[in-house]
Amino acid sequence: MTFPDETEKFLGIAAGDATVKGKYLLFHSIVAGVRLRQEYVPAEECGTADDDVEKAVHTGLCVPSELDYWLMPELTQALNMNPKFTNKPEAPDQLLLNLWDQTTVREKLRALENQMWFSPQTAKVEITFVTYNAHKDLITSTYVIFFLNTGGHIHKNVEPVSFFLHPYNGAIDYIFDILWAILVLWLFVVEGFDLIKHWYQLGFYTGTVEYMDFGNFIDWMGIIYAFMLAIFWIIQLTKLGDLSETLKTGSPTHPGTFQDDATRLKFFGQVDDIVHDTHLFCTLLAVYPFIIVSRFFKAFSSQPRLAMVTNTLSRASVDIFHFGVVFASVFTVFTLSALLLWGQELEYFANFPRAFNTVFRIMLGDFDWDELHEVGRPQAYLWFWTFQWLVNLIMLNMLLAIIMDVYTDVKSGIGNAETLWSQSSEIISREQQVRRGKARRLKEILVSLDPTYLDEDDEEGMEAVPVRVETLVNEHDVPEHQALHILLAAEELRISDHAAEEHTDDVKRVRRIDQRVMQMHRFLERYMQSSIYGGSSTATPSVTI
Repeated sequence: MTFPDETEKFLGIAAGDATVKGKYLLFHSIVAGVRLRQEYVPAEECGTADDDVEKAVHTGLCVPSELDYWLMPELTQALNMNPKFTNKPEAPDQLLLNLWDQTTVREKLRALENQMWFSPQTAKVEITFVTYNAHKDLITSTYVIFFLNTGGHIHKNVEPVSFFLHPYNGAIDYIFDILWAILVLWLFVVEGFDLIKHWYQLGFYTGTVEYMDFGNFIDWMGIIYAFMLAIFWIIQLTKLGDLSETLKTGSPTHPGTFQDDATRLKFFGQVDDIVHDTHLFCTLLAVYPFIIVSRFFKAFSSQPRLAMVTNTLSRASVDIFHFGVVFASVFTVFTLSALLLWGQELEYFANFPRAFNTVFRIMLGDFDWDELHEVGRPQAYLWFWTFQWLVNLIMLNMLLAIIMDVYTDVKSGIGNAETLWSQSSEIISREQQVRRGKARRLKEILVSLDPTYLDEDDEEGMEAVPVRVETLVNEHDVPEHQALHILLAAEELRISDHAAEEHTDDVKRVRRIDQRVMQMHRFLERYMQSSIYGGSSTATPSVTI
């Protein structure tokens, strides 16, 4: 085969060369070659329950079930080799170098076959080859994995994992990361000063307890998690730099790219390490958006209409917890029943975690009825109908009733609260007045009125001093119209709080009356039972009301 001059230049081959070596899928260059490794389990005595039966029908040793892959492993487990059973003297790691011709490769494989490198004691075989895409500066490690269990079944998995050798290709990449780091540091400084202020006014223990509410706890979780991600990313960049230095020692025309097997095995080890870190980093990043979005709930708590969802869940948490105990018990019973019915037939019910998840999917309507009834229609009918009636139609609607009942109370309690747009308009208007010098920030006024406002007990025993418009204007430099507005709003808040306290007192009185009525009811019930069932009519049970 002859190639045009432009194609020869593109492929990087010599003029008139009829073969293309060291390439994969045209755009990728194979680095180092192919690595073969396995998990080798030493054989041992079988140790069956009945030695006589074993001697009568079996000869030879057995392989322990420590690495028995009965079910298809997930990706995280598949990409990890057990170091205890890897690169054993009986089955060492092998390399097939790139740029070898087919004859050399076949001779190498034939020699491994004659040595029984792949034997009955092999539990897992991993074939790995790494390619480099110069068009995208991309490293791709492709894993071809075979899992063997003692039942004679072989699970197969092919998984390519890619990562950029140099993640930062331009200034825009640095800008986004720098901005993110600045925002995290700014949040750390603000929250740190706030925490120190609490310690200064209230002491270390009391200040920490008063400061660490739900919103501030989420803020610190976000800060700590961001620092952890940053450290992990720096470590990842360091490993990518080491891999880049290793690649610089190679040559595309040398069989195996590198000069010796030690460097090749080091290269594969570096790639494996980065692949594992890449999967772990993706998992950690998947959690980070939840922490970021959780910070919105801190802002939502300042707006009554936005806080309805969080307030509903907060008030209903006790009832939801007790409902969850009953629901979990019932759900576990159905899961165990499904495990016994379908565990030996269907992979999705093969063990308890898989069965638990599958039953949850059935509860949401995701199921394959044709697979379920294959084990037996009567059993499937009984389990499915009972599950749908008890769990889907009754218990889930009970949960909805619990939440809706509390939601109704929360919604009725907000009354004529400000809407989001009216409150936003007020905040914007106030900020404009502050910039024009026509008003002061509310936090500045609070600090001016009470420098130790965090300590709520510092005013006990002190005579209450009325705050007037003149006091705010003359002593605290508050504009007159803002001072009047603050005092009117404070009076409205006092009236509403007083009404709420009176409502709470009324509720307590009603509950006390109800308790006394119940005590009287139990008293009369015991008295009637003692009269009917032969008790002395003159012996009257005592009750305290």
